[in-house]
Amino acid sequence: MSTFQQIKDIWSRLPMAGKIATIGSAIATVGLIGAMVYYGSQPEYGVLFSDLKAEDAQTIVDKLKASGVPYNLANNGTTIQVPHEKISELRLQVASAGVLSGGHVGFDLFDRTTFGATDFAQQVNYRRAIEGELAKTLEGMEEVEGARVHISPKKESVFTEKAEGAKASVMLRVKQGKELSNERTDSIVSLVSSAVEGLEPSSVSVMDSRGRLLTSGRAKNGAFSDTGAFHAQLEAKQKI
Repeated sequence: MSTFQQIKDIWSRLPMAGKIATIGSAIATVGLIGAMVYYGSQPEYGVLFSDLKAEDAQTIVDKLKASGVPYNLANNGTTIQVPHEKISELRLQVASAGVLSGGHVGFDLFDRTTFGATDFAQQVNYRRAIEGELAKTLEGMEEVEGARVHISPKKESVFTEKAEGAKASVMLRVKQGKELSNERTDSIVSLVSSAVEGLEPSSVSVMDSRGRLLTSGRAKNGAFSDTGAFHAQLEAKQKI
């Protein structure tokens, strides 16, 4: 007797309730497998930007739609999520396009309020998280092998002449045979300045691991025109 005939005989001997249960189990199994395949094929989403102004969020969404990039909105539309593998390049594209209206944006890194931590400790931890996230974003560039970001927060003072604005230095290890164009460097500056509150693009310095300053903060004689940025770059270089 063939296997098919054996199955047919077993099926014919099953009561109606048994047949219904068997069919139901088969449908459920097929549905479960289908759901696993569907959800397994969906991209993993991550935060592109958070804390966006409404007009900035809408502009970015319009550009994502035009490019055919899938996205999700969260936190009342102030957070935009995209497929994880597209985050680095999209952040740079948004920055280079001048989409952000000059306000501060976030990466939704973590809750800044940590039980038992002082305000100073929270600020330090958040700054380090920003530095790490920016470095990770820059390392997603096809030209970059490694990146370090150092942020010097603004220093408040009752004396105007002693107050200092925020500064940032970016140290890049460029891949062999690759070069960073001026446009890509400008994108890096825009991205970093938009991620740090109170940081002006003119206070962001980008240099490579050979010590070449890639931004325009250099005087005519080739020296650094911003002493604060110079010291910040030295600190970053020591860390890379």
